[in-house]
Amino acid sequence: MNMKFRNKKKSVQAAVVFVCLLLLTVTSAVSRQAVEREHKHPEFWKAVTYFSDEWVMNFWNSEMDTVGEDFQQILEDGFNSIIIAVPWREFQPQTKQVEYNDYAFEKLTWLMEQADKYGLDVIVRVGYAYDFYRDQEDSQIWQRYYAYFTDQQIQRAWAGYLEKLNGLLTKQKRYLGAFLTWEDWWGTVSYAQALGGKSEESRQMAQQMGYQDYLVEKYPVSALKQIFQDETITDREDLYIPSVSASAFTTFYDFYDELLIRLLADSQQVMPNLSMEVRSDQDLIYDEGGNEAYYSHKRTFDCQDSSFVSTVYGIPMGFENRGEKVTASQALEKTAYMLQSIHQETKRKDLFIDQFLFYDNTPKFRNNAQLQTGEINIYLKQAAKLLYEQTIGYGIWTYRDYHSNMIYNPQFALGTQGWTVAGDARLINDGSNKLELQKGSCLSQAVSGSRMHYPDEYVTVSFDVQLVNTSDAEITIQVGHSECNITLTKSERIVRKLKNTGDWNLSIATDADICIDNVKLYTHTQEGLVYDSNGKQQECLEGVRRMNALIDQYQKAEKEQEAQVEP
Repeated sequence: MNMKFRNKKKSVQAAVVFVCLLLLTVTSAVSRQAVEREHKHPEFWKAVTYFSDEWVMNFWNSEMDTVGEDFQQILEDGFNSIIIAVPWREFQPQTKQVEYNDYAFEKLTWLMEQADKYGLDVIVRVGYAYDFYRDQEDSQIWQRYYAYFTDQQIQRAWAGYLEKLNGLLTKQKRYLGAFLTWEDWWGTVSYAQALGGKSEESRQMAQQMGYQDYLVEKYPVSALKQIFQDETITDREDLYIPSVSASAFTTFYDFYDELLIRLLADSQQVMPNLSMEVRSDQDLIYDEGGNEAYYSHKRTFDCQDSSFVSTVYGIPMGFENRGEKVTASQALEKTAYMLQSIHQETKRKDLFIDQFLFYDNTPKFRNNAQLQTGEINIYLKQAAKLLYEQTIGYGIWTYRDYHSNMIYNPQFALGTQGWTVAGDARLINDGSNKLELQKGSCLSQAVSGSRMHYPDEYVTVSFDVQLVNTSDAEITIQVGHSECNITLTKSERIVRKLKNTGDWNLSIATDADICIDNVKLYTHTQEGLVYDSNGKQQECLEGVRRMNALIDQYQKAEKEQEAQVEP
């Protein structure tokens, strides 16, 4: 690659650099020393999304008692940054009468301090849309995001959330920047896709969202009749959300992009330099003849006042996704094309890949293109130079494999909050919180359907059990209408797979004194091929380490080359 995008300031001609260096020589020695004492952020962000040994959805109510060893390992693997997702609802549980979760903000401050202690910079994903906080009261969390576009009170609440978050983050010297994502606001599009078609409910949504207003401001009624292929449209009130298979649905994508542009602009008033993860993959649409085409959300790519653009990149992008197994060279060609396509739309604004998906085993994407066995590490080695030249950094989503754990407060970090105890129990701490259940007691948690993200025929229950003053125990596990009995003769981790009955309420009963910790209830394990869920090294760890080392070499070589032009 001859074109260099990653840092525009480094793309100047040598003469300009020389002039700048001359100007710098007049800077006072005192000023230079002051700058040198300040923390210098890495020029290239090598990050992992961090949620310890839990899932991002229940991370903030977990203990985080392995942070030190986790951060040390992240550093040793060649990374210099972490990405943390900050759920809107868990940090701001109520929007009508605004309420903040002080515990979550205190935990965020502590986490930032730990990152500073270990020398890791922090990038923040704001407004993460998924958590289990009070989900019995507000199970349809996506409705908050949907209502944002029409409810001024929720808009004010969002601004308050950003203001409080920004105030905390900007006090931390390891804070690099923040971004929101199209993904967290996609529920509005999903709702429109499900609802689309000529109906009263669809018409009401079009009215509430402002879609009707958008259309009549952009098109005359005569044109709308043709776009919708509906001669009964005579006025604004006749407009509805079109079917996703209709050519008119393109106008809803236009409208949605307009909403995102407005959302980011308003958010940047509160959190300056806030970026957005833009949707770089394209959506299937149809022309008036029913022929397939693809819609690009490129109007959102510039991220307005932000100094950088964020995006997801995965191997399937650019392929047909019919189960292909591709080579490293084929994948690298698509990677280069996708990155250059974004740069063309943003006039080479700095680009950060917050999710670099070189492997993905998400069930609903089973037919997506994947790298061939043995080709992933080759791809990572070859991708290092491309990433360095065309981006300011990348992040790995699945640094450590995780289970889709549906349990709130799974490690008893919040005591028994979210749990119901029938009988006697007490919280103990031997360096980690545990719950001691006494003989005849039962521990249970109501698990709403909103927590089930990966439907499957079976559900797995896992927890650590320690026997207390007894040689054995009879334990009964129940998930919905499925039940199993276990005779325990030693302290161990219990793992059982039960039939999924569509009811996920969990209960654990015992006939003896036991201690319980690390409760999990899941149907899927997300894999990243770096570390498994127990922290064991996987096949791509060396490839990732080598990629990071190569990026460091490129950065070092560039600095040495720049030093040669100094007077």
